[in-house]
Amino acid sequence: MNKKLGSKEVKEFALSHGASMVGVAPVERFSEAPKGHRPTDFIKDARSVIVQGIRLLPSVVDWRDYFKESEELLPAKRDFLAWGIYHKGGYEVVNRKLELLALDMALFLENQSFRSIFFPATGPYDFDINRLMILRPYWYRLREIAMEKEERENKKEYEKGKIKKKGFYSFSHRHAAVLAGLGRFGINNLVLTPDYGPRMRFISVISTMEIEPDPLIKKEICLYPKCTKCIDECPFKALTSPHKMDLCGLKRLVSDFDEDKCPDEYPICGGVCINVCPIGK
Repeated sequence: MNKKLGSKEVKEFALSHGASMVGVAPVERFSEAPKGHRPTDFIKDARSVIVQGIRLLPSVVDWRDYFKESEELLPAKRDFLAWGIYHKGGYEVVNRKLELLALDMALFLENQSFRSIFFPATGPYDFDINRLMILRPYWYRLREIAMEKEERENKKEYEKGKIKKKGFYSFSHRHAAVLAGLGRFGINNLVLTPDYGPRMRFISVISTMEIEPDPLIKKEICLYPKCTKCIDECPFKALTSPHKMDLCGLKRLVSDFDEDKCPDEYPICGGVCINVCPIGK
């Protein structure tokens, strides 16, 4: 039986390797997570979830203002190069750093005989290579075809409302961050942290090590309904129908994210809701 340990050593390890923040949640807080996505569905005797976060540089989030006065570039190139700053500094490099942090943490715990597992920072692909390239690797394209076939076969069921479209994730780092006491959900469905607002990305490690958990943040962070900037500024009006969420006793209004209104136009969006949020600025 693994004995319960304090979190000091674990947190010092995370922060010394480059994490901006780190929190710990006991697996019991995930009891209402979807079946198949709970910590104990991956490691049966899991005891803790360690969540590490890296803050985004404010200058990266403000990418839309870059190159506007450039006399060297035509408008389309200006926009693309500016977006590239956000893509690199806000996703690609941060995601890879997060995954290295998670691997280091998992190995650190494994070396102390505590079984551990971590998850990709985003979907099950290399964000830079596979999302943006026109020709996918053959093995990757086979899986895309299989998923597209499932979508077609279930289209009528979706339209009738018999089957609800689900997210595409292995483990929710956002929910884990809230349950580890790092922040609270905002109306924009993003995790808001007291110091950095939504300008954070997270990654999770599940372990059999029993670590002293962090308390949940009870105080509300989001300014809704006084502030609706994230909803108003969304270029696709994809944040709709605010509904009540109760996450481990933390009650909050969050918006539905309408995937049908949000096409795969990531370069156009580029984190508008992150940029306009006043929390943490």
